[in-house]
Amino acid sequence: MLKKLLHYCYNHSIWLALLVCTDFLFIIFLWLLSPGKFLILLGAMLFVSFLMFSIALWIAYSSDSKKEKAYMELLENRELAEDESFLTAFCGTDYTIAQALVKRLQSEYRENKKQKSDIQEYEDYMETWAHEVKTPLALMTFVLDNRKEEMSTGVFHKLEYARSQLQEDIDQVLYYAGLKAVHSDFLFEKVSLRDCCTEALSEYRALLDEAGFLIQNETEDIGVLSDRKGLIFIIGQAVSNSIKYADPEKEKNTLKLYTEWAPSGNETMLHIRDNGIGVPEYDIPFIFDKGFTGGNLRQRKKATGMGLYLVRELAKRLKIRVGTNPEYKTGFELVLTFPRVSK
Repeated sequence: MLKKLLHYCYNHSIWLALLVCTDFLFIIFLWLLSPGKFLILLGAMLFVSFLMFSIALWIAYSSDSKKEKAYMELLENRELAEDESFLTAFCGTDYTIAQALVKRLQSEYRENKKQKSDIQEYEDYMETWAHEVKTPLALMTFVLDNRKEEMSTGVFHKLEYARSQLQEDIDQVLYYAGLKAVHSDFLFEKVSLRDCCTEALSEYRALLDEAGFLIQNETEDIGVLSDRKGLIFIIGQAVSNSIKYADPEKEKNTLKLYTEWAPSGNETMLHIRDNGIGVPEYDIPFIFDKGFTGGNLRQRKKATGMGLYLVRELAKRLKIRVGTNPEYKTGFELVLTFPRVSK
């Protein structure tokens, strides 16, 4: 408090200097008018001047401290703008300024509150829609699984592509909504990387077959601590990107998944590698950014830029490090790094 008081005194040094100049002028008058009583009157005048300055400084300091406290409380809790008791700390010109500030904050607070309510309502609607649309999607999946023989190959592949794309979009909506939630419903358990990769590949089997992918699933049966559904979603997004960005000029599309121990020996690495069109080196730093779709390549025109963004955000919550392999130049390789789980 003393340091703050000294700093406050320094900020009002101009008034102190003015008081000293006034006292110096009166000292001259005292010496001219009464040389015999000069020292007595000088001491009394200096004492009174010091006392008056100290009282004035303390009153100003207390008043400003009260205002500062009121402002800080308003910054920490904007709802106080609705309670005009905030203005009791001010008077005069300060009151007029504070009153204008409160009116502005009241307007912005109400507008922000309405916007938050609208956004929350929209997010709730989208999440509800994503859950509701799962019913017709399940029916579509049932028909495709049980009436495949009644359809031509071309029709089946088109419907399967639509079903797979719709399923992926719904999953993205739900996981995006989950990222915004205060609480998560992750279930951390020891899961097999081989099983998760196999399940993720099975979800895209029809599309992989249609695109003529050669699948090399060389993942080992290694246990990692993670949320099974979240991990399958991450792997699935990588598989989906491999399908979307397959190189039409290649004779054979390949997708390889394999595991290895990190050089430290304390981490497991899962590699998901394809021989597609790849990503330009200058785009690599931005591929996990929200909405980033890269260059103007034809294959990227329908990209939303959400897949790898959701992969990164979900990986953060699952304590998985996600990155790329800069040494791989003939396609794209996503690398997931898991901490080793002790048996």
